[in-house]
Amino acid sequence: MKIDLHTHTTCSDGIQTPTELMTEAKEVGLDIIAVTDHDTTAGLDEAAEAAEQLGLRLIPGIELSVYAMEREVHVLAFFLDRTSPALQEFLQEQKEARIARIYKMLEKLKSIGVDIPPEDVVVEGKQGTLGRPHVARALVKHGYIKEEDEAFRKYIGRDQPGHVPRVKVSPSEGIARMKEAGAVPVLAHPGLYGREGLVDLMIASGVMGIEAYHPDHSEGVARRFANLAADKGLLVTGGSDYHGKPRGKRFGLGAVPVPESILGPLEAAAGK
Repeated sequence: MKIDLHTHTTCSDGIQTPTELMTEAKEVGLDIIAVTDHDTTAGLDEAAEAAEQLGLRLIPGIELSVYAMEREVHVLAFFLDRTSPALQEFLQEQKEARIARIYKMLEKLKSIGVDIPPEDVVVEGKQGTLGRPHVARALVKHGYIKEEDEAFRKYIGRDQPGHVPRVKVSPSEGIARMKEAGAVPVLAHPGLYGREGLVDLMIASGVMGIEAYHPDHSEGVARRFANLAADKGLLVTGGSDYHGKPRGKRFGLGAVPVPESILGPLEAAAGK
């Protein structure tokens, strides 16, 4: 059984629609896929319909942004009830905060002579969850940079002139919101944060698992986090973090080997 539990669509910062993502999932031989767009469930209905038609199993998910130890941290949440009114109200608040942040970024960029019309960023976002990658794509489109990664180094990364901090949702609040919607919260790609004690803080805040298998984790790092999860009595998950534009073979859809054995405990935690 081939599994990928971390993917994105045009409803956040991916470049494929949910239907296109499901189609590619079928082509690469996936059996089970989770759609985990940033701070939105907007693509899940379309993804579910496409998955059913293609004979795939979809696990509804989300990648929630929270703030801990002076940086943004991501929490994957699986099997959430996307119809929950409380969840949708919370996500709408986050969406509005993201939009306001984008406008502030564009104002700061304009003050240094980098003029990007707001509507161009909205177009890049396809009316979904807006984020810095959409600003980066607009900067490429307008010729200010050649590659999207350059945008973060030069304009919108931390300590750069166009950067605006996110509205800060605490780990405990964000994780509680996910659990209220019936979801199983998991700390995403812990090897990327570089903060001593962050994993323990996130465990204390209520995460139920760790994403050990990720394209930015070496085999040794993946093994270390899988062992840590076992020691702490936590779940283990994994996925490609696919956005539709692979950065080499490791970042392709389904490219990260995810043990089939992780599925049963995840389902049990979700009551499935």
